[in-house]
Amino acid sequence: MALRDALAKLLEGCGGSWEGTPTELHDLLAERDLAALPDRPDELTKRLLNLARAGTAFTVSRGWRGKERVLRLHQHHDPKPPNGVGGVGAVGDTTRVANTTYTTNTTNSDRNLSNGVGGSEIALGPL
Repeated sequence: MALRDALAKLLEGCGGSWEGTPTELHDLLAERDLAALPDRPDELTKRLLNLARAGTAFTVSRGWRGKERVLRLHQHHDPKPPNGVGGVGAVGDTTRVANTTYTTNTTNSDRNLSNGVGGSEIALGPL
């Protein structure tokens, strides 16, 4: 069984997420019939990071649990990986998002503002 397939089964059995030390993950995968398992946990971590960069099935992040370094694996059911921009869209994505935060229905040359003194107006030209 390939490493990617073994990870998919592991994550499915854990509800889509797993957290633990690289040694814990190495031991879990060693219990399965996995021919492509690296000899050492640090080699496994490198392979996982490369697999996660190359595909969209799961993500791997590093973190801490107390004083132990841990890996956090998350399975994705969406065909697009998360892009870390709050779900706005990835580069090359066909979905368009209109940002209307700083827009108005008039142009600067059409806008007149009162200065609040005797009702006189100041005409604003292009900025």
